[in-house]
Amino acid sequence: MSKNSNEKSPYASKIWLKSYDEHVKPEIDLELMSLADMMKKTAREFPNSLCYDFQGDCKTFQE
Repeated sequence: MSKNSNEKSPYASKIWLKSYDEHVKPEIDLELMSLADMMKKTAREFPNSLCYDFQGDCKTFQE
């Protein structure tokens, strides 16, 4: 089922932006990267941060 070109998507007007605080940007710039690259970057930047906590076993990125 296709819409007429006269009909706009309800998302086109982005009505939720009206509820954002003034300091909140309507859009954010994201660096595009693979999940593997994201994990490597995070491990370099936050080596002592918790990497995972699974069934009582916790490891940092450095570990």
